[in-house]
Amino acid sequence: MGDWLEKMNEGWTEQDSATFLRDAECFVPERELLVESVCRLIPTGIESDLVVELCCGDGALSEAILGNVKRIRVLALDASDAMLEACRQRTERYRDRIRVSRFDLGSPNWRNFAQPPRAIVSTFAIHHLPDHAKRRLFRDMAGQLAPGGVLAIADLIQPSSEASTQLAAWQWD
Repeated sequence: MGDWLEKMNEGWTEQDSATFLRDAECFVPERELLVESVCRLIPTGIESDLVVELCCGDGALSEAILGNVKRIRVLALDASDAMLEACRQRTERYRDRIRVSRFDLGSPNWRNFAQPPRAIVSTFAIHHLPDHAKRRLFRDMAGQLAPGGVLAIADLIQPSSEASTQLAAWQWD
């Protein structure tokens, strides 16, 4: 598992995007359940109609949010041209309710929204940041949310011991 973690921390490339777009179902176990779970976490009864997706990838989550949560707008962000194009294509029927834009997850420059989001969501992306950058991201995002809004993250974490690392590797396989 260590070699894989080292590769993850080297940075995402367009080749990684192409591989993910081809094999997404293999990389994300029970992807449909994950997407549905994140959608269910988006609160209702909040004035804001904005959901922000960090590292939108192929747009599967953005598409589900737009399809399942009425009167919602999505800001879908990613650093990869291939991922942005895949998201645009996948969510074409919702083009009046989605904006797809380039960003750098590690940079603080994008972290102010014109409207406080109802939810900020992300799946399998934040693990690419070093720990100090994750803490800053979480602090910044919590400060941007509308009252009652949620930060819903599904991601990989570094287990706290060798035994838990081995267990996580076994479960992942």
